[in-house]
Formats: sequence, structure tokens, C-alpha cells
Amino acid sequence: MIEFSETFKQITLVVNSLAVLNLVSIALFLLTRKNNTFPNKILALLIFMPSINFMYNIFAITGIVFDYPNLLLLSTSVLNSLFPLLFYLYILSVIGLNLKKAKNFLPWLVLVIYTIYFQFNYFNLAFENKQNFINLILQGNPPIAFTILNLLFFSATLTYALSGIKIAKKAKKKKTSDINPIENINVLRNNYIFNFNLIALGLTFFIILLYLIIPFQWVEFMVLPISMTIIFFVVVFSAQKSALIFSDEGDTINYKIDTEKEDQRLKQAYPKIDFDGIKNTLNELKKKGIYLNPQLSLNLLSEEIDVPASQISIVIKEKYNQNFSEFVNASRIEYAKQLLINNTTNKYSIEGIALESGFNSRASFYRLFKKVTGITPTEFIASKQAV
Repeated sequence: MIEFSETFKQITLVVNSLAVLNLVSIALFLLTRKNNTFPNKILALLIFMPSINFMYNIFAITGIVFDYPNLLLLSTSVLNSLFPLLFYLYILSVIGLNLKKAKNFLPWLVLVIYTIYFQFNYFNLAFENKQNFINLILQGNPPIAFTILNLLFFSATLTYALSGIKIAKKAKKKKTSDINPIENINVLRNNYIFNFNLIALGLTFFIILLYLIIPFQWVEFMVLPISMTIIFFVVVFSAQKSALIFSDEGDTINYKIDTEKEDQRLKQAYPKIDFDGIKNTLNELKKKGIYLNPQLSLNLLSEEIDVPASQISIVIKEKYNQNFSEFVNASRIEYAKQLLINNTTNKYSIEGIALESGFNSRASFYRLFKKVTGITPTEFIASKQAV
């Protein structure tokens, strides 16, 4: 069995122990945030998973893994079966997209199928053969089956990183000062995802290169734990600086960035429209719950506030980046979310909440709720109960 020098053992034990402690701390920070969101929970799991691999490193350095060689199965099963998929889901959840096409699962499915095949064969090895298998890995001469497993893992991760860059690339080209307030939020999130994937892409290529040019032990026990800890600290710190990345989905509905330049543009483009006056009126009506009326229409609202329907449409479009229907439905969803959160005694059924919020049916409520928030009402309730 491979023997490490005492100095190497001490240094790598400290490095990997600190990596585990730091990554678990970051994951707990994300999970326990107030008003938590679904993307934060995915990111927390994403950050936690490498800590399992670094814990395995500790077992390998101390020799425990040779007494319990099946620990290798835990490390490979957790990382290979979940990490690439959660990585991609995090990208989509921040941007607000859904994983609709079955082909998007293909890189992950190939990895999972081979992981199951690998684990089945490894599990059926004799105890001594498992020890020899691990010894070859630690010496930097892994068996071909383990090499294929790693290649598939890196390939899936690279595929999803490239896909994330492609998704966010168009928004990256926009300048936030040249677009309206609500779209500005989406661009910032897309830019964040663009940079997030660039970091992931760069780190993956960097690790692959290091595996080729320096001893395996230094990459696995030193470079990986240090670089992963630094990278995730940078990612979380960067996202934390912008509340737009960590904010609740509904917070974006009334978000505004009013500048003199934007106000001047609107006055020049629509000199006859009182944007501030109409907007304030709409906000007052929202507080009074006018959108809860299932029969509410643009013409009805126009009569209510004595303002031409065309002017109301322009104000909603310019100030909220929505059409009238989207504006009303988003307001109804916000009200429904409060009912779902406060429905601890199950006073209302899902259908009841839908009707109370101004929707005509459960089906339309479910469809629009998921369109606005990215999750279903049932998933929303579960996410709040889990906090």
C-alpha cells in the first residue's frame, strides 16, 4: 500500500479538513438564509458535494480507506450521479428557465449509467483487489475503468458549462444602462451565470491540465481542495454583493431603477403621459386588491381611473416591462404566494387559493404560477416548509 511522508500527511490533512469545514459552512449559509430561494438550495448542495470528496481524501491520507475500500463507492456515486445535473439546474433556475428537452439529460444519463456499471463491478471485487484498485489510483496510475469514469464526469460538466455560457451569451452583450429596469435584473442574472460558467470551464480545464503534468497526489490532495474552496467563496461573495442574484423571484416585479436619464427619455417619447401619476395610481389599486377581480380588463381599469387604456399599457410596458395581462397575473401570483405561506391550517385548498387570487381555474393558476416563479405551488409550499 502507498505510504505518504509525515510532512505530506500533515499538510494535506490540514488543507482537506479546512476545505470540508469551509465548504460545509458556505452551504449552510446558503441553506439558512432568510427568505431563501430554490436556486440557493441547489447551489448549497452543489457546494456541499465536493466536501464529500475531500472527506474521502482524508480517509485516503490516513489509510482508513484501505480498511473500508467501499468508501470509494460513496464518493463516486454522490458526485457523479448528482453534481453535473445540479450544476445545470442551478444555471437554469437562476435565469428562470425550465429543463424541457430530454436531450439535455443525455450527458448526465451517460455518466449515471456508467457509474452504476463501474460501482457494480467494483463492489463485486475481492477485498484485496479493492485495496489494489485504490492503491493504483493513489499512485497516479488509475485503472482504465476509473479513468473513463472521470472523463465522463468532466465531459458532462464541461457540456453543461458550455451550454450555460451559450444561454447567457446574448444578455452578456447588453448594457444595463440602455435597457428598462426589469430587464436590467434579468441581464445581471444572465451576466452572473455567464461568469459562473466561465469560472467552471476554466477550473475544469485547469484541473485536467494539472492531472497531466504534475503528480496525482498533489492535484487531488492539495490543488483541488484549495482551488474549489477559493472558487466557491468568490462565487458566493460575488452573488451576495448583488441582491438580484439571491433575491426571491417575486421581488423583481416592483423593482425599479429610476434615473434622470430614463425619466427624461420617457418624457421626450411620451410628453402627454403622466408616468409617475399613473404608476402611483396603479400601485394604490394593487394595494386595494383590484387585480383579485377575475373580470378585470384593461378597459375596466381604464374606466376606473379615467385614463386612456393606451396610456396604461405604455406605462406598464415601460415601467414594469410587462403587458397588462402579465402585470395582473404577476400581482395575483404575489397574493397567492402569501396565501400559500400563511395557509398553515389548510383553510384553503389549492383551488380555493387560485379563486381567491383572481384566477378562474386551478389549471391556469398552476401554469401561470410556474411561469412566473419557475416552480409549482406545491413545490413553493415545500420550499417554504423546508426553511
